[in-house]
Amino acid sequence: MADGTSMRAVPGELKPTVKAYLALKLAGDSPDAPHLVRARRRVHALGGLERTNSFTRFYLAVVGAVGWDLVPARAAGALDFAVMVRAEPLPDVVVDRVPSSSPLTIIYAVKPRSTHLPQAQVDELFCRPC
Repeated sequence: MADGTSMRAVPGELKPTVKAYLALKLAGDSPDAPHLVRARRRVHALGGLERTNSFTRFYLAVVGAVGWDLVPARAAGALDFAVMVRAEPLPDVVVDRVPSSSPLTIIYAVKPRSTHLPQAQVDELFCRPC
């Protein structure tokens, strides 16, 4: 789009713009290409990578675009497995399911990082460089 956001994003939406920027860099586009310059300016105007949510940071960390230190911690020891609780004496049995943790917790514990994608670096999207 003219404002630098991704085509499917609502104009000015940060998360899809960051992801589209990364995808285009991974596809081989130069960070100096006009469309990436516009997208980078838009990301900065929206607060930069500092304003992205934890899922966006998670995806960026997996491909090695940012460090795992930017991803909010998920304690692997605190996995909540699905458990059924049943109160026997009650005629109206209430089954309560404890939500199971997502696989993201396990991946966070391992913290994989691709070393095969040097073009995945997106440090230029930070408003304040690390």
